[in-house]
Amino acid sequence: MNNESQWTEPDLESRLDDAVDDFRIDSQRWEDPEAGKLINELADRIARFLLEAAHNLVAGSEAEKLRGIPDTFPSNKNLPLYPQVFEAIQIRIAAEYLESTWQMTERSFDLLRFVVAGNPKEQVRGFLARVARCYILGLAPECAVFCRASIENALNEKYHATGTEWPRNERGESPAPLRIQLACDKGWLSAEAAVDARTIWTRGSKSAHADVRLVKHARDTVAATSRVIAELYA
Repeated sequence: MNNESQWTEPDLESRLDDAVDDFRIDSQRWEDPEAGKLINELADRIARFLLEAAHNLVAGSEAEKLRGIPDTFPSNKNLPLYPQVFEAIQIRIAAEYLESTWQMTERSFDLLRFVVAGNPKEQVRGFLARVARCYILGLAPECAVFCRASIENALNEKYHATGTEWPRNERGESPAPLRIQLACDKGWLSAEAAVDARTIWTRGSKSAHADVRLVKHARDTVAATSRVIAELYA
């Protein structure tokens, strides 16, 4: 008989879920349970309203009132319902994010496939770090925008490092697709990487200027960005 303990898959999400439930129960312990229930329900409605406004950045006629809340509410802990509202917001935020920690962990491992050996400057590194954060959080449109920013800045670095002037069209403009094509012509990018770069630019443009719901292929976009960056810094 094997007495060695068997390794089991960690169930951190359930533990986090239990922690949120325990926190919610602790916050509802009042001497008068009925009064406590009403107060916590009111605090939760306020928390939901505040979070929706904060996450959407649009609140219509209530916008002016909401803009004043950060200067008064968080800094004045003696206000009525302060602890209940603050706890209700914490609970809602925790519940929203704990549900996807397993997927975020898997995406973190997945990113290791796309690590490149180049040495970009700080600006490109900053954009790549935001690509990673958005990918881990499952924010595909935002990820595409930062992927586009990463390759555009990497291209700019390459042009600057080689002393190459930007190509220009008949209107004197230097759009990214034209810079990508010249990079391919000069051998900085392979034909395949040039296709990747144009795809990234298109997806990032759609996310930034058209409809954020159009771009969903975050993993493919990150993989393509990795290939382009690797060739530009080879």
